[in-house]
Amino acid sequence: MNQLSFGKKSVISREKWRINREQLEKNKTKYKLKWTKNKYLSYIDVAIECFGLWLKLTGQYKRGIENAKEIQVKELELKFKNLPDAFNNYKILHLTDLHIDTIPGFEERIIKKIKNLNYDVCFWTGDYRKYTSGDYQQVKEPLKKIIENTHAPDGVFGLLGNHDTWQMVGDLEDIGIEMLINESIILEREKQEILITGTDDPHYFPSKYHEQALETEKALFKIALIHSPEMYEEAATNAYDLYLCGHTHAGQVCLPNGFAPLKNLKKGKQFLSGLWKYKSMIGYTSPGCGVSGLPVRFNTQGEVTLITLKKGV
Repeated sequence: MNQLSFGKKSVISREKWRINREQLEKNKTKYKLKWTKNKYLSYIDVAIECFGLWLKLTGQYKRGIENAKEIQVKELELKFKNLPDAFNNYKILHLTDLHIDTIPGFEERIIKKIKNLNYDVCFWTGDYRKYTSGDYQQVKEPLKKIIENTHAPDGVFGLLGNHDTWQMVGDLEDIGIEMLINESIILEREKQEILITGTDDPHYFPSKYHEQALETEKALFKIALIHSPEMYEEAATNAYDLYLCGHTHAGQVCLPNGFAPLKNLKKGKQFLSGLWKYKSMIGYTSPGCGVSGLPVRFNTQGEVTLITLKKGV
């Protein structure tokens, strides 16, 4: 029977992390434009809203919304020679970038996709709301509905993205997501173990704590859960075997040839979407379930990802 072999390991207390994260969030907000009492927009947010107006004027907006609503189940089999035998055929459900308040009722579409899937554990890698600041209470109920329809024997683990505030952590844990804030846990099966590390978002809120969280023992099979692919070097240096992330939406709005005008990455732009490898580490950048900014997609498709770990070369 699977179980957590011991509690979470943290390189820093959550209180110290909270103080640091709160200050970083304040620093981000002060450079934004105040839109309403509880809503601030960055200059890129304004540009996105203008693009949305152009889509409406050209008659493309509705088509973009329909594209965004069509999510798929992407199934992957990944082979690792050092995977413990007890975890052969271990299944991971990966959800990321839900931005659940962008499209009304979007949680029902996600539930429809996951309700008949079989998996052992579920990982959520951040970005639960539409905007990067302001209210977040509106996402609690739809997220709770998804959790109630998530059947993961080994649990549901999550982390924060760049759209999420430190204030959400308690609420997310209340609805059933075990948050990993620069923390690691070990899953045990038949006395064999794998280690999972989750860090805070490195895109908007880089911190030395993220790197310290990845400095774990090298002997175990290890999975890194990080909102964006931007810490691929640090994870590979610390001998992680699998790196799961999102953030990019695969460009969200791409040209017909797949080129993404906006990659929204400071580093690791070559890992914008899909399966990749860096040194001996395998990575997967999900295009995410939802959409950011505008409720549209062009030449990309949202997904929930079902990953099967296999013993092999």
